[in-house]
Amino acid sequence: MQRSHKGILIFAIGTIIVPGMDAIGKILTTTVSPVQIAFFRFLLQLPMILLLLAWRKRLPSLLILDAKTHFVFCLRGFFLSIATICFVTALSKMQLADAIAIFLLEPIFLTFLSSMILRERVGWINILIIMVGFSGALVIIGPSFEDFGWYAIMPLISAISFALYLLVTRFLMSTESSFTVHFYTTFSGVIFIAIFWGILQLSSVDYLATITMPNMYECMLMLGLSIVGLLGHLLITLAFRYTSASTLAPLGYIEIASATLLGFVIFGDIPSFLSWVGIFLIIASGLLVYLNEKRIS
Repeated sequence: MQRSHKGILIFAIGTIIVPGMDAIGKILTTTVSPVQIAFFRFLLQLPMILLLLAWRKRLPSLLILDAKTHFVFCLRGFFLSIATICFVTALSKMQLADAIAIFLLEPIFLTFLSSMILRERVGWINILIIMVGFSGALVIIGPSFEDFGWYAIMPLISAISFALYLLVTRFLMSTESSFTVHFYTTFSGVIFIAIFWGILQLSSVDYLATITMPNMYECMLMLGLSIVGLLGHLLITLAFRYTSASTLAPLGYIEIASATLLGFVIFGDIPSFLSWVGIFLIIASGLLVYLNEKRIS
């Protein structure tokens, strides 16, 4: 299998898995505040990543990074923290498929940011494919944000933050291992969210960061969220070792199909006819980018 095809496959699997984390997060928002969910997602991942590093005999590599690399790791953690908090906040009010559909503006941001910042070539065929997927997202979202109120802004902020997170990922994966990248991202995420949590506790929006003592069921859900999130993001990170950000961008639309299925199975959300049309367009965009890569390779 050629490198670009391998990267596409790995990224597709990762984007199918990630909505499982979002579904668990939505279940938790009924009893646990969004910021507390985001904090424990990162905190519970830390020992998992340390075990993976020990298994791969990579623990010594954590101590030999220069200051510039540490800064980039922290920047990645900051962007992922913002994306996580905003998206979990949106899930506390919005349906899973609707929130993810808005979030999937992210490939548009990723494609143009990769062109401007990383100087990656973005061909007109890939731009057309992205627009096919984007049109599918618009069909699912509907013509107005009025029903969502200010919560509809949260997935948009999350999309921008996640696009920046992926750009930093692309930069790091040229020199660092996936496990090292995730350890420092997770560690910095714990620090950033803890600081943000403290700020919210002193503000007028502390309801987003209410501190509760989770029961055993909620603890198991948080552990499951952390495991699914780590697996999904490890795959997404690994994909950038094999191909460019602009190539992978259209595949992000596959996530909405997985989210719609989970929304139906777990929450009883029945997709409308227009939703199925949108899902078809989104899946088509993923297949088209794969065929385009096969054609030019």
